[in-house]
Amino acid sequence: MSITDSYVVNLDRCDVFVRDVGPKGARPLVFLHGWPEDHSAWNALTDLARTSWRCLSVDLPGIGRSRTEAPNGDSLALARAIHDLAGVLQLEEPTLVGHDFGGMVVYSYLREYDGVHCGVIMNTVIPGVFPWQKVLTNPYLWHFAFHSIPDLPETLVANHVDACFDYFLRCDIRRPFGDNSRGAQGPRRQLQEAGGPRPGFRLLSRAVGRRGSEMHAT
Repeated sequence: MSITDSYVVNLDRCDVFVRDVGPKGARPLVFLHGWPEDHSAWNALTDLARTSWRCLSVDLPGIGRSRTEAPNGDSLALARAIHDLAGVLQLEEPTLVGHDFGGMVVYSYLREYDGVHCGVIMNTVIPGVFPWQKVLTNPYLWHFAFHSIPDLPETLVANHVDACFDYFLRCDIRRPFGDNSRGAQGPRRQLQEAGGPRPGFRLLSRAVGRRGSEMHAT
């Protein structure tokens, strides 16, 4: 039987919110959102897949209802949190699906941990991996450099969150599934629930900053 459940899992370093749909005994799919999104970016897709799969979509630590004392975009730390979550929930050989920033977390997870059925990395580039350097110099992707500056984006956007998110959510690359024009409520809610834009922007700046050496290929 397909059921819907939402809960928060308490881990050592953070609390992770999970939307869990589908049969508990089915093969698990773990969905990781991008920016500026939360778990709800996957709702339309998981509601379709829930008849055959157990679909778990999370708010990454520091976003929405997932709390952490020191939000940052260290992909290894976020991958560790997802690995710990899988352990607590006893997910056997999960498939990880990451869009945008979530794809960076999937990449780090696959490099660090075994026991994954497979990983899907959608619509992103990985810091340190080709064509990352081309992305940094592409003027049409100006927001990568903008978001890598500590504290500046959240300061400028603090009183203009709707305008900022409307811009990104109008881009057809922003959401993995569904109508972009209706996709703003989840991200806006995650900023309100997280106490303003600072945690989310800190997470993003750490991920796309030039100092993200932990994601570089070896």
